[in-house]
Amino acid sequence: MHKHIKFIDIKSDVPIVRFMLHDGAEGYAIVDSGSEITSFDTEFINNHKDQVTVHKTESKMNIVGLNDNISTPVTKLDAAIMFSSDGISKVHIKDAMIYRLDVINFNLRLTYKTDIKISAIIGSDVLSKIRAVLDYQNKELILNDDLLS
Repeated sequence: MHKHIKFIDIKSDVPIVRFMLHDGAEGYAIVDSGSEITSFDTEFINNHKDQVTVHKTESKMNIVGLNDNISTPVTKLDAAIMFSSDGISKVHIKDAMIYRLDVINFNLRLTYKTDIKISAIIGSDVLSKIRAVLDYQNKELILNDDLLS
C-alpha cells in the first residue's frame, strides 16, 4: 500500500512536506533525493531532545553548497518521524547529521517570501530505504507503506 503526502505549496519546485515527532511537535522537511544523508536542524533537535536519541561520533562530513564548504560531525540519531495522509506513516531514522539550517531558511524566506522554517532534509538514505517516489507532477511524496517501521 502507498501513502501520498502532499507537498507544502510555497510556489516553488522545492518539495517540502510536514512531519511530526511522537510528542506531536511538527516540522517541515525538504525532500532531497540528491542529499546522501538525512539531516536535522540543531535548534529543532535541541528543542525536542526527549523525542530523539543522539550519539556523537568522531566522524566528520564535508558539505558543499549550503554554506560554501563546512565540515560537520556525523551524528548517530535514533528517531521516528511520522507523516500524515489518510493515516500515520512512521519512518525510523538511525543515522543523520545535525547542523544549523539557517542558510536554507534564509534563502526560502528571501526567494519565496515564506515563513516556513525547515527543520529537516530527508535524504536519499531514507528515501531509498522505503522506496519513496517524488511525484513532481502531482506535488507529492509517495511512501511505500509496507517498508515503513
